[in-house]
Amino acid sequence: MKETRHQIHFELFSLAKPPLFFLKKFFGEEAAAQLQFLENNDGDEEYFDIDSPSDFFKLLSNLISPTDDEEQVSGLDMRNNLTPWDSAKQIVAKHNSEWYAKAEERSFLNKLIDRFIHPDFPALIEHEKTRMDNLVWIQDSPSLNLSKEVWNWWPLGNNSTCICGSPLTLVHLEAILSPQRVRNGLFEQSSYSTMKNISSQLFLDKLNAAMDAFGVNTCLDKIHFLAQALIESNNFKTTEEYRNNNGSIPSGWNNYRGGNFYHGRGIIQVTHKDNYAKYWRKMDVATMTDNHVIKLSSDLHHSLYSALWFWRFGSAWGDISNFAKANDFLKVTIAVNGGYNHVFERNKALLSLSRVIRCNTVSWGDNSFKNFKFEDSSISNSRWYRNNTSTVNLAKGKLEGIKHV
Repeated sequence: MKETRHQIHFELFSLAKPPLFFLKKFFGEEAAAQLQFLENNDGDEEYFDIDSPSDFFKLLSNLISPTDDEEQVSGLDMRNNLTPWDSAKQIVAKHNSEWYAKAEERSFLNKLIDRFIHPDFPALIEHEKTRMDNLVWIQDSPSLNLSKEVWNWWPLGNNSTCICGSPLTLVHLEAILSPQRVRNGLFEQSSYSTMKNISSQLFLDKLNAAMDAFGVNTCLDKIHFLAQALIESNNFKTTEEYRNNNGSIPSGWNNYRGGNFYHGRGIIQVTHKDNYAKYWRKMDVATMTDNHVIKLSSDLHHSLYSALWFWRFGSAWGDISNFAKANDFLKVTIAVNGGYNHVFERNKALLSLSRVIRCNTVSWGDNSFKNFKFEDSSISNSRWYRNNTSTVNLAKGKLEGIKHV
C-alpha cells in the first residue's frame, strides 16, 4: 500500500507594512534593526526572467548581495543570489501574492512555452496551471478583504544567535561572502591543490576546532578574528602573500627577518623567520624546515592554527583576544596588520558579522561597530599613536564611510 504524505505549509503576510514596534517585540530590537523592506511598485509579475530581470528582482538581488553597480550584475548572478532558500530571510517584501491570481491571469506561463521548444513542455505548463489554480484561495475568500499585493514575511526568520561556546556556521560566512563564493569553495587563487576550492563547511569545521584549541570562544573574539582573517587572506581567496603580477618577488619581502622566503602565510599572514619558528615550537617541532614553513599556506590545518596562534601569542602588541573582547577594533587591527591597511573593509566585515549574531553575554547594536574612535581605543596610549599622526588621520577619514553602511 502506498503511503500518503501530508504537508502543512505556513506562510505569514499582511496587508499593511509591519510596524517597527511589533518587529522589535517579535525579533528583538537588534534583529529588527537588521530587517530590510522592499516594495514592488512597478506592477511586474513575480516571474524571474534570467535574460531580462525586472526591477523588483534587481533590487531584491542587490539587497541580498550589495553592489555599487546594479546594471553590471547579470541575470545568472541574480539567480545565484536568489537560489538559496534562506537568501531573503531578513527581507520583508510587498509583491503580488502567489495565492491570489489564477493561472489564466499569469501571462508569463505562455511566454515560457514560446521560449522552451520541447514537445513535452506544453503539457508540463498545463500541469503547472492546474497546480496553481488548486492553490489559489484569496479570491475565493472575499470576507477577508485581501488584495493582490501583500507584505510577505516568509521565509523571514531570525538566525541571529549567540556563538559564545558555539561554532561558526555558514550563516556567518554568508554575511561576509557572496552566496556563490560560499557555495563554490574557498581559496580559489591558491597555488596548492590541497587548498584550492576547499569546501566552506570543511573550512568552518577546521576553523571551529582551531578556535576551541586556542580558547577563542566568545562572540566578540570570533567575529573580530573572522573579519580580520577575511581581509588578510583577500576574502579567503589565498593563504599566501601574492607575488607581483609578472611572478617576481615583491621588494618588500626582502624586509622580512630571515629573508623573502619568510613572507606572509596562513589566513592571517604570519611573517618573519622567528615567528615561524615560534609557531612550530608551539606545535612541538624543535627543528623547523622549509617544508614546515610552506605548510602554513599548503595545509588547511596549519593555515588556521598558525593564525589562531598569532592571534593569542604572536603579535608584538600582545594577546589580541583581549582587545577583541573589549571590542577595541582599532587596537585589534594594528595588532594584526601592523597599521591600518584596508581599515574600512575590516570594519565593514565586522559590522556585517555583528548583524547576524545576538550575543547572550554582551549587548550591542549597529552603533557598537560604526563609531570606532582612536580617542576611545587603548592604542591612543601608545608611542606608535603619537608618532604616526598622518596614518591615524588617514584611517579616520576612511572610517567615516562606515556610517553609511
